[in-house]
Amino acid sequence: MKRLMTDINLIVCFLVFAIIILVLFFRMDDGNIERPVIDITNGWVYEDGSSVDLNDVRESDNYMSIHRTVTREESASGSLCFISRDCFFYIYLDGQIIYDFHPFMTPLYGKYYGNYIHTVNIPGVEENSDLEIVFDVLRYDHQPLFENMQITDSSSYIGKILSGNFGSFQVSFLVFTAGIFLVLLGFAVDIRSERLAETVSLGTLIILLSLWTNTGTYVFEAVYGNSAIPRVLEVVSLMLLPIPAMIFCAVYTGHMNSILVKIELLLSMVNIAAVFFMVLTGRKDYSDMLIFTHLVILTGMAMCAYMVFKGMNANKTKDRRYIFLLVSFGILVLTGSADMMRYYTGNEGDVARVTRIGLVFFTVILTLYEIQNYMEMSKKGMEAELKDRLAHIDSLTGLPNRLAFNESESEIKASGKGKYIFVQFDINYLKQVNDNFGHKEGDIRIKAAADVIKGSFGKFGECFRIGGDEFFSILGGDDPVKDMDEAIKLFKELIERYNGEYKHEVPLVIAYGHAEYNAGTDDPEMVEQTADQRMYDNKRHLKETL
Repeated sequence: MKRLMTDINLIVCFLVFAIIILVLFFRMDDGNIERPVIDITNGWVYEDGSSVDLNDVRESDNYMSIHRTVTREESASGSLCFISRDCFFYIYLDGQIIYDFHPFMTPLYGKYYGNYIHTVNIPGVEENSDLEIVFDVLRYDHQPLFENMQITDSSSYIGKILSGNFGSFQVSFLVFTAGIFLVLLGFAVDIRSERLAETVSLGTLIILLSLWTNTGTYVFEAVYGNSAIPRVLEVVSLMLLPIPAMIFCAVYTGHMNSILVKIELLLSMVNIAAVFFMVLTGRKDYSDMLIFTHLVILTGMAMCAYMVFKGMNANKTKDRRYIFLLVSFGILVLTGSADMMRYYTGNEGDVARVTRIGLVFFTVILTLYEIQNYMEMSKKGMEAELKDRLAHIDSLTGLPNRLAFNESESEIKASGKGKYIFVQFDINYLKQVNDNFGHKEGDIRIKAAADVIKGSFGKFGECFRIGGDEFFSILGGDDPVKDMDEAIKLFKELIERYNGEYKHEVPLVIAYGHAEYNAGTDDPEMVEQTADQRMYDNKRHLKETL
């Protein structure tokens, strides 16, 4: 039955996964007639009539203007759609302004806004009209100011951009989810363990990497209409990367107290403070300070490599922990270095294209490793719990044993408050049963006594088997005296019921004695002695009356 339930759950999970795949990767044909796509990247001229190459617009200290003729057929084909990069501009049609792009840039955004998707409605014209863009360049970095310029349906244009980058976004999103999972797993399982820092720092590192590699997907730009926010998120996540990376590596390799960790964390904090100071005061932009962030990251890479190799040499064995770490970080470092080289050689499009691939391997390898560790820890924990339970449980009766009693009594004594009733028990005639009927029959009496004591005093407190035929009960609560009276009544009823049912030649007789213990004032050993003495008094009384 359990296997059937498991199979049903697996089928449900498979169906959900299949539906997600269908939703994400297959598009429904809505039956609409698509408008033609007119590429207008060519045909632009400067004021002097010279041809414009949108991939290499001429530099000028003043406003610049480029023109293009728009026909009636073109204006009827949809909106003017394009991507701008770090420039402000106006768009005119026959001298009339139809679009103004001068977004408000708070100091937090820096000096530039990055890439922005525009869809500009072009009024219908009866004859050829002059389309003019007057722009102010914020920075020249040999990147196109205007890309992918078309006249087409605006929703189709944005849809194609998003669908073309959706795979990259999915990768980043799934990696982000894995990071969140690791952070939650760490707090759920390792809240009191030294491994908490390792798991949480790994999850945080993966989250930051996923945010950084999400750049260039245009999802945030399209959804929120603000390209500056993902740009800030990109640089901030990059600045924060060395912190969880260094902590994870230090905990993983056992070098948490190393001076290298303190140095790298200090460098990261100084870099973050310096970058925000320069940006918020308007002195520099994030991109101007990026070289310092890269230097901090490279320094951290070198320190992590040193700790890994030092840990491997100290271990002197091929510990699979280091194999996992070397492979995963090696892939990430190589792919990250490749993107860094692409950035400094002028490729600022999708700056995380290669790293995104390495990040998938990094996340999968270390996430699987962490999950495997947790499974092993869970297994060891269950084994330890079982061993601890066996060490505290009497095998014959199933009651807590003498060790458990000593620990419980110590806890009560340490609490220093509360009123308790200590009850001592002893089985009468057990030696007679063992001598005449054998120890097997004696064990039956012991188990029967345990059931009686547990069925009566166990309803109000704890019960223990502290010796061969000796038992003990501790009653606490709001009114232990009242509980004692009810337990005694039930205790006698159960003994009478047992003897009436089994009719042994030697009946079950259990002597008891109790004494009151006030935590914080009484000596528990003295109270035990009092209960023990009263138990022997009851034992003699029972022998005289039976």
